[in-house]
Amino acid sequence: MKIAVFVDAGYLYASTCIARFNTNQPRLRVNLNIDAVVAQLKFEVAALDGGGGRLVRIYWYDGAPLSGKTADQTYTGSLADVKLRLGTVNYYGQQKGVDALIAHDLSELARNRAIDAAIIVSGDEDILVGVQTAQSFGVRVHVLGIGPARSQSEKLMHEADVCHEWPGGMVAPWVSLKQAPLPVRPHGALNGDDPDVRRIATMAEMMPVVSSLHATVEGREAAIFENWERGARISQDVDRELMKTLSGVLGRQLTPQEKPSLRQLFVDALRASVESPADGAHGGEAEDWPADADDAAAVASDESAPEPAADADTEAAAHEPEPAATET
Repeated sequence: MKIAVFVDAGYLYASTCIARFNTNQPRLRVNLNIDAVVAQLKFEVAALDGGGGRLVRIYWYDGAPLSGKTADQTYTGSLADVKLRLGTVNYYGQQKGVDALIAHDLSELARNRAIDAAIIVSGDEDILVGVQTAQSFGVRVHVLGIGPARSQSEKLMHEADVCHEWPGGMVAPWVSLKQAPLPVRPHGALNGDDPDVRRIATMAEMMPVVSSLHATVEGREAAIFENWERGARISQDVDRELMKTLSGVLGRQLTPQEKPSLRQLFVDALRASVESPADGAHGGEAEDWPADADDAAAVASDESAPEPAADADTEAAAHEPEPAATET
């Protein structure tokens, strides 16, 4: 039985980070033991459907930055039995073209009768057309997920012939974090006039930024958290407003090196504000709040003002007994 493996590196990195740290991490900070991943994939091939399978190759799909392949991608492509296939990464760190490559390669291998089974490490339903095409040529499709979050499309799992899972405890040792780089001074800054470049480094410092973006993120918090967990991504309109606001607060242009950590801090602060609304930027029902300081003062004044004194005649009338009924 001829078997090919299809790996979505974006899903792999995000899922192993969640297994190890309970949250996603900026890709540039992540060290993944690629040798351990490849060795385990080869073991899965050997054990598939009772054993006897032969590996055709491992297709490794990733997004290449505009600057070119990363060191990890270059190393992965050099491994035996691994074929590196690259899409792109846009300005916001989102992979583009990877799902289309997976669907295309899976379909073509099936159409040419080059494989009998496929193991897919991915969570995106955009590859469904490739899965369905391969199955129409008799290929058995195995979808491999990573626990505990798994984070795979329900449609993809339903379409697969078999679903497998790597437990979080197995994959967690494969991932670690690189040492954070030292802060980079803005271009043109002189050592004498910026001894302490202003930065945002704590949740408390980020909370006012979250508050200022309330109109942009209101009602979208769950989607923001889900996108971040799946691939450290923030939608373009939110990210644009976030970077503009941060630049205004700091009074300078942001460096590429600090943007990923600022995005992570923003998501953490937004999550904290949602989980603890009384202490965060979104506390209470907005429509019940006074619109401004004058309204607030008016409300306070109305609440503290004493009840107006009753008119003397009115008070007397209130206590005057009713006339007795006259018998006839």
